[in-house]
Amino acid sequence: MSVLLVLYAIIYMIHDCILVYNLIEIKYNSDMKNTVSYGMEIKDEYRCFYDTLSIYQEAVKFFISVVDDNYDAIAFLNKNCDKQGVIENLVHTTRSNTAKYKSFDEKFFKLPCYFRRAAINAALGAVSSYRSNLKHWKESDRKKKKPRLRINRNVMPVFYKGNTFCLAPDGSGYDCRIKLFMNNDWVYKSFRLRKTDLDYLKKRGLDLKDAMSPSLRKKGKRFEIVFSFKTDAELVRTKKKILSCDIGVNKAAVCSVMEEDGTVLERRFISFPVEEDRFNTMLNQIRRAHSDSPCRTHRLNRYADNYNEALSIKTASEIVAMAVEFHCDVIVMENLKGKKGKIHGSKAMRLSLWRKRDIEERVEKLAHSHGMRFSTVCAWNTSRLAYDGTGVVVRDKDNHSLCTFTTGKKYNCDLSASYNIGARYFTREIWKALPEKVASTLKAKVPELWYGAQCTLSTLKDLYAVKDELPELSLDCLGRSAVPAL
Repeated sequence: MSVLLVLYAIIYMIHDCILVYNLIEIKYNSDMKNTVSYGMEIKDEYRCFYDTLSIYQEAVKFFISVVDDNYDAIAFLNKNCDKQGVIENLVHTTRSNTAKYKSFDEKFFKLPCYFRRAAINAALGAVSSYRSNLKHWKESDRKKKKPRLRINRNVMPVFYKGNTFCLAPDGSGYDCRIKLFMNNDWVYKSFRLRKTDLDYLKKRGLDLKDAMSPSLRKKGKRFEIVFSFKTDAELVRTKKKILSCDIGVNKAAVCSVMEEDGTVLERRFISFPVEEDRFNTMLNQIRRAHSDSPCRTHRLNRYADNYNEALSIKTASEIVAMAVEFHCDVIVMENLKGKKGKIHGSKAMRLSLWRKRDIEERVEKLAHSHGMRFSTVCAWNTSRLAYDGTGVVVRDKDNHSLCTFTTGKKYNCDLSASYNIGARYFTREIWKALPEKVASTLKAKVPELWYGAQCTLSTLKDLYAVKDELPELSLDCLGRSAVPAL
């Protein structure tokens, strides 16, 4: 009997191991879910949206007050649809329900149910965020300003497919109908979509029939209908060739294509001198406007912000285009999402407008859409330490992009940083896959591995140099799916 029990236990253990392995494989082989948005501008008849937008925002304002007054009664509900149903019964009178707030049906007569529920969801999110911030403020030292609940919100309506938005029944794909408030009634308004927009979607394998419910977005004085699509992208298994990228203020980006042993295959300096010169001219115009008189510079600031955003989009596109050109598996960048202090000096305005986080987010989305992985490493000492392991570099006073090693060698500081970024990624991935005994032996051979912020390209090459001295050391972890870097 005892032998049978042992056999049953072994069988169950093997069965559990197989289940866990299958779950890991399913999780790894699952496609990356991406959401792509595209806005189609409505050029001719954009004034017809103002009444609908005003009514929707007033409804959100009304619901915020209702949700705030009755939040304790719905806080225990887990599902958002249950909270939505309770709030809807409080304001909307039906044959079997008498509303508590009867003024809603009088003020928003014949408001479509989908608009009403969308406004309730917007109000629930606003009040829930306010209550959460208020709770954290009460638990803190209360040195910061007490959070407030803003009732007037610049929210845009969502046109749910089949009810408030539908494509033309003729199947041409160029016409759509949107339910709007016109002539004191809710009616469908037909709009003509541009052929260039539809051709753009078709070129990227997207179809309006597969789009989620569109939303309205105001851009300047005009309106756009934003369509969102869900796409799947299968990520690569291997992580043997990477694109290490160092973004900065002097150069838009410096990229290096590296292999797992530290071999640099390609280097590229990404810069836009014409655009950078134009952007600096805008900043000088803003400075002169502030120095001459305390005048408002809203127009100049908006122009500079839009131009700066276009620069970040262009930078991210060039980085991903280089990774696609050289068939890279991973794009590695510095983790620049930490806290930032107050910036002083002549470069204060330029540094404050540096869209480093926006560039990283755009690169990550574009990389996933092309099936590549994205990873970040610690940014400490990537530019401060020389890639050859000789120590701290000295920056040139006249040209901050150049530096001098302790050996007297002059080199580009951003290029050296890109080498160190790629080396830190490879050392980290190798280190995580090693057993503890092998890792301890390896630390004695390569002391720089004790501190991740001290790793350079020379550290990675030293790691491969001691491979023959440790037969139990396997550096094939970059070709398997043990530690996926999303």
